[in-house]
Amino acid sequence: MNKKHDPTAFHTTVQRLEAFDPGSPLIKERIYNRLIDKMDNRTMEPQIQNKDGISMKQAKWRKGLIASSLVLCLGGAFSTTSYAHDLFQSIAAKFQVGNMTITKYEGELPDSYSSPSAGAEEESGRPTEVQAPTSLSVDEARAAIGLNFPAPTWMEGYEYVNSVLHGTTMAEVQYASGDQSVNFLISTGGENEILTTDEVTTELIDGVNVYKANGIVMWESYGFTVELYAQEDFDNVTLGKIIGSFTVGAPVKPLTEDEAAKNVQERAGATAAPAR
Repeated sequence: MNKKHDPTAFHTTVQRLEAFDPGSPLIKERIYNRLIDKMDNRTMEPQIQNKDGISMKQAKWRKGLIASSLVLCLGGAFSTTSYAHDLFQSIAAKFQVGNMTITKYEGELPDSYSSPSAGAEEESGRPTEVQAPTSLSVDEARAAIGLNFPAPTWMEGYEYVNSVLHGTTMAEVQYASGDQSVNFLISTGGENEILTTDEVTTELIDGVNVYKANGIVMWESYGFTVELYAQEDFDNVTLGKIIGSFTVGAPVKPLTEDEAAKNVQERAGATAAPAR
């Protein structure tokens, strides 16, 4: 093994961490996590001048080797944390689209990741029970939650179906053409995440950064995150027209969280998640 990649080169750091006893394993783990964070941000390794794909992979491999050597040497509480297990997963890229983080992994997804369960969906504001939704226009939906969210004004070949409220910061605008459906999930605030091992593409369409991951098309509009779920793929020209048609409505009365929540409950606005 090349000497510069020798894990024993970090024996002093390992020894100090092993000897350090703050009286609480939580404090020790916090220090460990900060150390790994410094590795993530490359504040503990020389700046890489060559940014080609090969150099980046070598740097990622080196960082992984350092982290793994620390986990193996330290053992104990560190090696049993989900954070430590996830260190062995390789993150290829991260993308931020409004309140949505897209993380692309090489190989398999982390062990700590699982498909959304019913409980997780309820916590995230995406309800699981299928109910008959109240019929709402886009403007009625905006007024109901006190948010002037953007929505498309052009959907050639598709007819407007309904607007469905998913909590107080998220609305779904539905369109259909025969058996084909197109749904827009429009949200603000909070933190959402997509983990994938598939390709994530980014394109600049009519001046807007558009991201595609797991069959979902995403972009930002008027400070909101838009997720497009469709049963057909739109070409870039059509997609550009759809994105360009997004606009807000007339000003709406701001509501408190309780007022908006009451409106959502009264309208029983929850249906299943958007069609994919």
